[in-house]
Amino acid sequence: HPKPTFPATLLKDQATTTTGTVTDTSEKAAAALADIRIDPTFVQMIVAASKESMARRNVKSTGEMSQNSLLGTFSRGLLSMDDEILKQSLEDKNDQSNRICISNIIAPGLGIPIDLFNNTDGSWEGYVHMSSDHVMQFSKHIVYQRRKSMKSAVEVACDEMKKKHTFLMNEQMTRFQLTIDSRNERIKQLEEQLENERGIHKKQMEALEELHLADAEECEKEQRLFFENMLKAHAEEVKALKDEMKNAHNRNTELLNMYVSASCDTLRLLEKDRKNNL
Repeated sequence: HPKPTFPATLLKDQATTTTGTVTDTSEKAAAALADIRIDPTFVQMIVAASKESMARRNVKSTGEMSQNSLLGTFSRGLLSMDDEILKQSLEDKNDQSNRICISNIIAPGLGIPIDLFNNTDGSWEGYVHMSSDHVMQFSKHIVYQRRKSMKSAVEVACDEMKKKHTFLMNEQMTRFQLTIDSRNERIKQLEEQLENERGIHKKQMEALEELHLADAEECEKEQRLFFENMLKAHAEEVKALKDEMKNAHNRNTELLNMYVSASCDTLRLLEKDRKNNL
């Protein structure tokens, strides 16, 4: 009856995880995913459950996970997997996960030779010399494996969420960039249209200015001709009035001279008559 031993490889595995040898998040996730892949049946169950959840979501989008959920395949599969399925999966005799667990955990912890499992059909009996220290050590190992599994699950889920978040952010940034490019293209088109409108407006204003200048020159020419004709007509009227005044003056002078001459003749006749009467 060999005494059970706690294998150094498992202790080394525990020390590697707890001492912080793996520091990068992606490396932690890769290590955690490697631990999970030790159980291939469970991995297949997770993938199948995730696909089934995705199919249900495509048919009916009223579940907890939205279309842009950060959940990855691992997280979605675990959350959608029922506990009863986990129990039923343990009844599969072809599942190698149990043998892996026996080889890596049970046999070393209880001190059972691993060859005993490989050389039998799976049915055997044996006795193990145990002590309280062995039981406590084995219990610690079981508790450690359980906590490590929880930690690995969280690390894988966080890595999936980080990658999904990065993917969604890149996708959103791509949409934003397309929107910005589209708006910039529209702004460029509007600027070109505005520049064309300015060119057309400038030509119209130049043509209108030329038309106004021509109209103003024509109006100025008409006004100059009007004033010239008016001044000319006024000068002729003034000359005619002057000539008329001169003619009137001459007539008045002639009439006055005739009146004076007639008066003188009358006075001479009167003086002659007065002398004759004397």
